[in-house]
Amino acid sequence: MTTVASAVKTLRSSDGTVIYAEAVGNPENPHVVFIHEVTLCSAVYDEVFLDRRMTDHLYLVRYDLRCHGRSGIVIPEDGQHSLRHAEDFSTVISAFGLRNPIIVAWGFGATVVGDICASASHNPISGVVFIAPLLFLDPRMPRAATAQMLALMHQLRSSQDTVISARAKTELMNCVFTGPVRQVPGMLRSAWLGYSIAQPPEATRAILASRHDPSGLLESGRQGLPLMLLLGSNDALVDCPAVINELRRHFNNAEAHVVEGGSHALFFDEHAEFVKLLLVFVGRLAPLQSLCFVVVVARSASRAILVFRTHAVSLCITALYLTHCYPLIDAARTVIHAWHSGTTPPPLSDRAGCPTSDVLHDRDRSQEPPNAPTEVRQAFDLSKRVVVVMDIIIGKRSR
Repeated sequence: MTTVASAVKTLRSSDGTVIYAEAVGNPENPHVVFIHEVTLCSAVYDEVFLDRRMTDHLYLVRYDLRCHGRSGIVIPEDGQHSLRHAEDFSTVISAFGLRNPIIVAWGFGATVVGDICASASHNPISGVVFIAPLLFLDPRMPRAATAQMLALMHQLRSSQDTVISARAKTELMNCVFTGPVRQVPGMLRSAWLGYSIAQPPEATRAILASRHDPSGLLESGRQGLPLMLLLGSNDALVDCPAVINELRRHFNNAEAHVVEGGSHALFFDEHAEFVKLLLVFVGRLAPLQSLCFVVVVARSASRAILVFRTHAVSLCITALYLTHCYPLIDAARTVIHAWHSGTTPPPLSDRAGCPTSDVLHDRDRSQEPPNAPTEVRQAFDLSKRVVVVMDIIIGKRSR
């Protein structure tokens, strides 16, 4: 197995503002940057960054937006919010050596992605995942928030009173977890509320009153930038149909998933479903990223082959995880470890306890779940081919 590395950095943006950032995983894996919801901080993604399914196959980076969490409280002048967000993002990707990352943005984070694209001379990202995006902060976009969310934002925008702001943020946190199937621990809810209240009321007011330019992001969408929308059916803050309809008008390469029972924080209360959807989405884009890694990371022809083959096996591991072939996952990890240690791995079909590719091909259709949906049938077919693909990559089977 490849070594999982982690790093915490205290960076300085172009205007001197401190930006807290953290990375977990192997930099040779696909790069994914996480942006959090308004008034909160990147600590909301703790469970995601502790999930070995994520850290084994992705390079995860998160940072606290300016005026949030552990980053500096420096309120930009009017009209400068978008530029500062783009500069902060550029600082983060430079510090960690990221190349065309995929961005996962929650709620207000969607507007930050718009700021990043608006200020860039060329599109700096390879894909976007929006979790319950809040698009109403730009007047040109239709209202996609619920009446409850609009009322809370009005309170936070119109008052700098500490008590009024704290009450509104308390109600906001209650709405974040409305209707989750998974019970939210009291300490976690209190911690998130603490992150929110710790932000000065004047900073909250300035952030929510600022204007954002989505034109660059929407143009990238029309040119084919991949987008995945993740929404919770019980979200009390976002109007799911309105968001889906609006973004599908602008993104030619978009998919939307409404997670049954999910709240506004669906990556927490529907964690397993979130991980599955994200791994599949990144897996589809990873071949293009792998080519970038070969150019940037490789020091020799043999190194380039090693990097590319490692990514190919990582994609197979994702497929194996989704099809529940757990014995093969350990075998595939052994293959990667052997490559990096300079030894020759055996084909997967020779490993004890692992079904051979012939066995998988001989499976009868009757073993499929009854009334299996399309995605289950596709996963079933995929599981019958993964071992063959793995043996080809290893070089122990002819094409």
